Amino acid sequence: MQGLEGSHGLEDYAEDYLAFLYVEEEHGVGALHALAGDVVEGRGDYRAAIRARTGEDWPAFRDNARRHAHTKLRLIEKGIRLASWVGYARYQERDYAAAAAAFNAFLAAHPDAYCAGLARYYRAKCDWLRGRWEDAEAGFRAVTGHHAREVGLVSARGSAVRAAGSLGRAGVDRSLGSAGRILTAGG
Repeated sequence: MQGLEGSHGLEDYAEDYLAFLYVEEEHGVGALHALAGDVVEGRGDYRAAIRARTGEDWPAFRDNARRHAHTKLRLIEKGIRLASWVGYARYQERDYAAAAAAFNAFLAAHPDAYCAGLARYYRAKCDWLRGRWEDAEAGFRAVTGHHAREVGLVSARGSAVRAAGSLGRAGVDRSLGSAGRILTAGG
């Protein structure tokens, strides 16, 4: 709604969408179309258009639209969190194939979610625990990125994860020390 109050910037579009969603869900699609037409075509003051199309004065509209947006965002966040917990629950049950599948489904639906990095880490850990060394390496690299060398997960001569894969899980403990034990711990 700040875009209506002053200059309109890129950061205002999400807020505009949520405000228009409020109008549609609380006042109907007809009110939404009429309001959008009024605002886009510049037919008068936007506050007058809001009052005409919703029956709400500006302070009431602003407060109601924000409350509606906060409710929507909490529901979205809760849904994302629950979707990621499915994979973690399977991981805790030591059903690593089901956990990896759940993490894959979550990441396909929510690649940029706030907890996507953690989902990628546990997916890679599931691959590791199933002996899928190449997939695990790719997964851990996706999580650690260019920081892998800095924290000692990748040696100067190549991938410690790949080398440890040929040695088995015990080889990781020997080649990576405590980092390997943390990286491959079962829990």
